[in-house]
Amino acid sequence: MKPGTDRPRLLPEDPFLVYQEPPYWRWLSFTEADGRLSRWRSSLADLEPESRVGIPASPREEALLADLAVRSCGLVAVPLPEVSDERVPRGLASPDVLLDFVLSGATASGPEASESIERRRLADTGQEAPQAEDRLLGGCVVSFARGDEEHTALLAPLDLVASVDRLTEAWRGSGGYADRREIVLHGRSLMGWDERVIIEWAVCVGAALVVTSAPEELAAAAFWARPTVLHGGAEELATWSQLFRAGEARDRGLKARFRRLRRVIVCGSQPLEEESSLFFAGLGADVVKLDEVGNQL
Repeated sequence: MKPGTDRPRLLPEDPFLVYQEPPYWRWLSFTEADGRLSRWRSSLADLEPESRVGIPASPREEALLADLAVRSCGLVAVPLPEVSDERVPRGLASPDVLLDFVLSGATASGPEASESIERRRLADTGQEAPQAEDRLLGGCVVSFARGDEEHTALLAPLDLVASVDRLTEAWRGSGGYADRREIVLHGRSLMGWDERVIIEWAVCVGAALVVTSAPEELAAAAFWARPTVLHGGAEELATWSQLFRAGEARDRGLKARFRRLRRVIVCGSQPLEEESSLFFAGLGADVVKLDEVGNQL
């Protein structure tokens, strides 16, 4: 892993991933994170391209690192509620292998795993081989809402890259990158396509990722980390104004904790209500709409 090429300029010893080991917060530098990624990559080296690798969907630092390692090997990341064959999401094919977080290795998920990989490799014979650059990033399984239904699909590498590029352009169009690093919160399931795009974007721009263990802990983490970026659905983002105002009634200094906030990314199909938009504008933050990747799957 290398620090991003966009501003600001980063050093290998700069923090990349910040996470909590109660009651303390800890962080990994780019160099330390790269060491962990290398260990995961070595356990995945013998897998065929596009093999499905099961990882935990829960927001925790090791799951995020494992996900980056899986996809950097040209493999497909399959986030699971638990690393267990019995907990594969409905409508989703079983992964070929699972990551063992105790042994830091990959294990077959069933007796037919190796045969499944071989059948898929033979089925691809005769097709045009993908370009080398297309294999640098693997796909991932994501979930998204369409109407009142939840769907699961494969987000292909090129679609993920295209979404990240569109978010990057929208970001620059709303004011460009500042000299200071972005600080982005991650506390949602890796199954969500919007969370996936934002994490990939954060890695590309060299943001510091602050990982919380659950969505309900995002507010507490935000008050501590003082992020430059907030993201979520319109309904979720509307609750931030309520948190601010409730907090200011108790602590007049609460608003000062969000002086670094510069961008708000709206996910999902619902637009941000005018009241919420005005609230974030009052904090000096620009609002950016994440494109509807789910509608393209």
